[in-house]
Amino acid sequence: MPSAEQFRFHLDEVRELGRFLCGRKLYETMLPWETDPSRRDDQEQAAFADAWTALP
Repeated sequence: MPSAEQFRFHLDEVRELGRFLCGRKLYETMLPWETDPSRRDDQEQAAFADAWTALP
């Protein structure tokens, strides 16, 4: 698990992306951010899930 500082860094990075091309393994790794409601248990995780699912 990333530290809180690392998590915020990646959240800021994802917010700046216009799109993201994933291979199968990365797609499968990131899929829970789109499908698992427990990923929205706190404000920062919900913000990351929103930013990630907004990417085309």
